Amino acid sequence: MLPRQRKKIVTDAKDQVPPLDSEALAKVEETAKLMVKNADNILNELTKQAAALGAKAETVADAAISSFPEMSAGIIALLTISHAGYLTYKAVKK
Repeated sequence: MLPRQRKKIVTDAKDQVPPLDSEALAKVEETAKLMVKNADNILNELTKQAAALGAKAETVADAAISSFPEMSAGIIALLTISHAGYLTYKAVKK
């Protein structure tokens, strides 16, 4: 009778992910650049939304906000892409 074999416990992500070749690395870099660009677009759009929200308040002392400005389909798409990138990063964990 053979002794029971123990399963190897993976303690490092590099044990799970094969090394990237230059083509795959280029795709990762391209994706990272796109994510940064999307993050900039999201920041710009959120800044506009914040300005619109601030414009709704008549004075600082009387800043009762009853609703937020409408979000465009573009900002929703950018937030979706950004969140997908975050979840992907979180799942891979360096």
